Amino acid sequence: MTIHDNDINNIHEQLKDLVTALFILCQESLAEIDITITQLKVMCLVYRNNNHTVTSIANYLKVSKPTTTRILDRLVQKGLMQRLPDSKDRRVIRCILSEEGIDLLTNVWNEHSKITIQILSGLSNKELLSIENSISSIKEFLGKLHYRKLESLSLSLDPPAWLNDEEFREPSSSDPWALAN
Repeated sequence: MTIHDNDINNIHEQLKDLVTALFILCQESLAEIDITITQLKVMCLVYRNNNHTVTSIANYLKVSKPTTTRILDRLVQKGLMQRLPDSKDRRVIRCILSEEGIDLLTNVWNEHSKITIQILSGLSNKELLSIENSISSIKEFLGKLHYRKLESLSLSLDPPAWLNDEEFREPSSSDPWALAN
């Protein structure tokens, strides 16, 4: 194993530890509001793009449609999501967030922002700049991978036509959840 390989393995272990720590923080805060990580993933997915069906959510989660239906049923029961018939095809049901769901996501985002700021505020300017540069490099690399994956799957990179429909809103650039996309 070369020095480069050792560096990669060390970074991998550090990233794994970081993700684990963030996951634990996230689970703790979600337990307080009685929502699971999977339910949060569904809510974030639907928030970023209000054009999801049970099938598209199941594909995203890589679970069966009945499992996805149970997840959605719980979110609907909690008043966090709604199911609406598609305006063009009555057989299709679209999943959207309710106002309560949007409020909950905003509160979760704000709480996680506070935690992140608290963690980062103890670092020096040099450490912050180093972290910022590293994150930018990783995001750029991941963006290239994602673009190549879409190209290899022959998926369109253009926005879908439904995006112009008034009934489906797209978050504004000032919206913190828009940045999660």
